[in-house]
Amino acid sequence: MKQRIIANPPLGIYTNAKTHIGHAFFLVLLDVVSRYRRKFKGQESIFPGRSYNFYGRRGDLLLKDSGSGINSAEDLEIANLNTVYSDTVRGMLNLSSLDLLTDTDKNVGEGVSEDFKELYESGYIKRINGSYFLSPADIKSHSDLQGFIKGIKLHPSRIEGELERMIRENTSNLIQISKPTGYSLKNPLRGQNIGPLFVLANLWDHKYPESDYTIAGSNSVMTKYIFLRILCRSALESSPGMDEIIIWPKIIPEGGISEWDLKEIIKDEYHSDMIRYLLLSSYSESKQKVFLEKNKLKSARNFVYLVANMRKPFKGIASSQQKPSESYIKDMDNFDFPKVLAELNQEFRRISNKINHYRDNKDWTDSNKEILGKEYLKAVNMSEPITPSTAKLVNDYLR
Repeated sequence: MKQRIIANPPLGIYTNAKTHIGHAFFLVLLDVVSRYRRKFKGQESIFPGRSYNFYGRRGDLLLKDSGSGINSAEDLEIANLNTVYSDTVRGMLNLSSLDLLTDTDKNVGEGVSEDFKELYESGYIKRINGSYFLSPADIKSHSDLQGFIKGIKLHPSRIEGELERMIRENTSNLIQISKPTGYSLKNPLRGQNIGPLFVLANLWDHKYPESDYTIAGSNSVMTKYIFLRILCRSALESSPGMDEIIIWPKIIPEGGISEWDLKEIIKDEYHSDMIRYLLLSSYSESKQKVFLEKNKLKSARNFVYLVANMRKPFKGIASSQQKPSESYIKDMDNFDFPKVLAELNQEFRRISNKINHYRDNKDWTDSNKEILGKEYLKAVNMSEPITPSTAKLVNDYLR
């Protein structure tokens, strides 16, 4: 089985250098999807937690600014990497992978350059006065773009119509894929360098070759990055370059992004689990915008404390990995995270009430402990993709 890469567009280092609550929303979403599929679907699933876009005109400006202290592309690369590693928030989100991917990676550059040359030699890229343009019309005439879309699993399903509209309406005009910027991937042909967006659309195949791809992004990303990837990979590989697309809703944090200081909120890995719970409980497949309310942090905190504190009565019980419920699998597959969390909450409270009932009636026997312990561990097992540190705390305690 091929490894599955759950990929989001690399963030621009100059505009999005520091991870904020908006980034945390999709970082946690994709990490939970990856963890769930690895644990319960048996997939070798990877979500690279650090992917950044370094190339572009803003890099050019820094290179030209004599007061920036940046004198070469090498200096700029070092400065950008220092910015990435100084952002400690991603390491606080309990992400299962902090793989680093940048558009300046040597293997990425070599692979994307070859893609560019192959598309040009096949007639899908046109050179006009030193600039280069992708020809969607030529790709469409040789590829079943409509059929490719039908073969992609979509979250939410409504974006199928948007993709079909783009194929109908956005394949007549040429798309410029070179840019008059010095700090970008060098063009293996003559003329302008390869544009950063073309690099971003095609880099995954050269960082993680021979993989299956889930490509994720916002609705605006779909009309640029994802559509460009579909065109390029269709021409290069006779496939859309992905078999799944995730389009997440726009998050609107109460009070604005600046009111959510993650370094202040995430005091330890368990507070990170609280943020993860909060973000997933706010997710929606049906809405294009979701609101993040601060008062829901209390519910998230209560859940983590409840799950963690319930471990104590079960000290000594044998740990076991039980199969999750069918409804859990269905809801996780459908990204119905609020429902999953509501049912887990209900299950943990039911078990807690049972413990109190048995204790109040002096009936806390080994038999009752064994039965409830299995039910508790099953619920902990199902909560692990969302609150991994809390689940680890429980399993380590009982081990």
